[in-house]
Amino acid sequence: MERSHQPGDIIAQRYRIIAILGQGGTGTTYEAQDQSNNQRVAIKEMSLRRIKDWKDLDLFEREAQVLSYLNHPAIPNYLDYFEVDTPQTRLFYIVQELAPGRSLFDWVQSGWHTQEDEIKDIAIQILETLIYLHHISPPIIHRDIKPQNIIRREDGQVFLVDFGSVRHAYWNRRNQGMTVVGTFGYMAPEQDRGQAYPASDLYGLAATLLFLLTHRSPADLPQKRLKLDFRSRVNVSPEFADWLDKMLEPVVEDRFLSARAALNALQNPKTLIQPIVEHRRRPVGSQITLTATNEQLELTIPPAGFRGTGGYLNPVAWSLLLIPTTLLAFFAIAIPNHLYRMILVIRPWLFVGAYISLIFILHDLSVLNILLRAASHIQLKINPKNFQLQWTLLGFKKTIQGRTADINWIEIITQYTEKTKLTKTSERYKIPVRKCRLFTQMSHQRIEFAQFISQREREWVVEEVTTFMKHLHQRYPHLKPEDDYERT
Repeated sequence: MERSHQPGDIIAQRYRIIAILGQGGTGTTYEAQDQSNNQRVAIKEMSLRRIKDWKDLDLFEREAQVLSYLNHPAIPNYLDYFEVDTPQTRLFYIVQELAPGRSLFDWVQSGWHTQEDEIKDIAIQILETLIYLHHISPPIIHRDIKPQNIIRREDGQVFLVDFGSVRHAYWNRRNQGMTVVGTFGYMAPEQDRGQAYPASDLYGLAATLLFLLTHRSPADLPQKRLKLDFRSRVNVSPEFADWLDKMLEPVVEDRFLSARAALNALQNPKTLIQPIVEHRRRPVGSQITLTATNEQLELTIPPAGFRGTGGYLNPVAWSLLLIPTTLLAFFAIAIPNHLYRMILVIRPWLFVGAYISLIFILHDLSVLNILLRAASHIQLKINPKNFQLQWTLLGFKKTIQGRTADINWIEIITQYTEKTKLTKTSERYKIPVRKCRLFTQMSHQRIEFAQFISQREREWVVEEVTTFMKHLHQRYPHLKPEDDYERT
């Protein structure tokens, strides 16, 4: 594009052009020297001949108006605004102090690599600037935060420049959908619809930080459900990754409510409140408890008690009722007839009870095992390092534990147990037994639990554990097993 000025030219008989700082579709930004005081300045020029939409001129004039009353150390001071008529066109100029240093984009292009602490320091400085802008009445929204618009000095101080896309919050609410302004990759999704909010600047800042971490445009990073999937591409602490994750939420309401809230969460990671496991509704009447945080899931299944699914007596109840009945029946058989003539009428029924009880016990030799398992208190704990599944009964504990990285999936299984019908032919039949199974890579271990809960409860447990494991895999990509986790 043809430029209006070359180095050495003098504008308005005052500003001598030194170099070209940047160039866009409608104008150019120059580095110049104010000959009245030898101050280095930045001059932004717009040509009336080159504009394609009058909104561009409106944005340019609004930028001058906004800059004229801003006063913050990270925003170069506004100095002047003027117009110059030439035979070909009219030129508009904004003059500001020159921000010393280079843009973050230029730093990266020159091979600059930085660490998490430096990136956090940049984030803190920009957030403090945004707090200032967003607390002006009405709030000022930058709308175009990107690496090219953040200048970094050698000592690490940064400056926010180019307010050509700025928008007042009240103007935004009254004119939603009127103008789409921003840079692809750094622009929050709502800006595609012509809307902008203070949280839109938070998205642009987080996208800029991703560029510093990856040296790639956020537009080139993979997406998952319309959200940037960056964790496998960066080497940062889980807390900082969580913070970036929230800043980059596609839905504006899911981001931090303000720049101050984002700053507090960055400086105090423990205050970052973010739902980790999106809990499905716990089945009605369930006594199972489940809590999940950033770092740990804890599931507790109390003893089954006397009632199972649908209100029917479970094996615990049958065992506790039939065993005493059996003992009572044998005792009744030994009672002399001349002492208990009055119970002769009910004595046959005691024989029937004894018979049924004996058949039940002899028929299922694992009843004691069922009784112990159903009466056990079960607790499952998973954190980024290890997992532990523990059964507790009468003070005795059985524990299985291992590395979380070895967990492949959790699923619901159905096993069939053979039974014999009490008929002359002793016909065999199968009954289904459903459980949860945790499959691990450790010797292909299959850990089964949660037999004496309802099917709906099992589905809920599997869903919650699966969701938590996916969350851990996002925070700690090295935990992802070779096999897919989707085995529910």
